Amino acid sequence: MFCDENVEWCPTKRRGHNEAFNDGNSIYYHRDTLNETAFILGKNEYGRIIYNNRYVDPDSQWWYYGWHFYNIINCDMSECNEKMFFKKNPDHEYRQLLDLR
Repeated sequence: MFCDENVEWCPTKRRGHNEAFNDGNSIYYHRDTLNETAFILGKNEYGRIIYNNRYVDPDSQWWYYGWHFYNIINCDMSECNEKMFFKKNPDHEYRQLLDLR
């Protein structure tokens, strides 16, 4: 899942698709927040989430712009090694890039 609600020090929020907008049991019920499934990984599949954002440091009040990558894999711990994300391209890639002003 990708959701940018309640991100600390983040003045901009993505608006749009919310999978749980009409689900009365969800914390995202009737909220205009981006909340969607980035991808679903099968066994031994690898996915990457890429997003950007801007933040205000609470102490210095300086703006920081960040480009974030999450690499996610679904495998047994015995199959994990430190260079596993460099060996192949992701099976799924999700990009959520804001126009930062």
